[in-house]
Amino acid sequence: MRWVVTSDQAKYMRERQVQNRDKSVAAEDWAERHLKQTGYKWTRQAQWGCRLFDFWCADLGIAIEIDGPDHDEKYDRARDQYNYFRSGIVVLRVKNFDETDLNQVLEQVKTADTWTIRKQKMRTQYGLSESENFSTILKKVGIQKAHGKWNPKPI
Repeated sequence: MRWVVTSDQAKYMRERQVQNRDKSVAAEDWAERHLKQTGYKWTRQAQWGCRLFDFWCADLGIAIEIDGPDHDEKYDRARDQYNYFRSGIVVLRVKNFDETDLNQVLEQVKTADTWTIRKQKMRTQYGLSESENFSTILKKVGIQKAHGKWNPKPI
């Protein structure tokens, strides 16, 4: 499953992805060491539509975000909920260097359904036919887009 983006959006997101991969973030390095122990493949700074996830596991359809003190929890929660109902992606959040948060997330990863199973359960729960896409769920649960008009800041 992909999110369709315009060529301008794709170009901008690739530039951001390269910038983020080029800078070393100590909290992400710390989390990456622990994520390697899960046995799953984690991609760093993975692009999904107009989002970059700190870590992405395609097998599970799980993204992990390492949050510093400047994150807007309300905005993040809205975007994460939107992503979940739009595509079945689960976004798990860990505060920088918070061992308790990280251990809780690692437990969730161990017991998580695969992305395929989770999407099938969602289809059943929300009565989606195979021809309907997940944006139908957004309408059924009354979730608006988690962001306004896409207007990136210059890099």
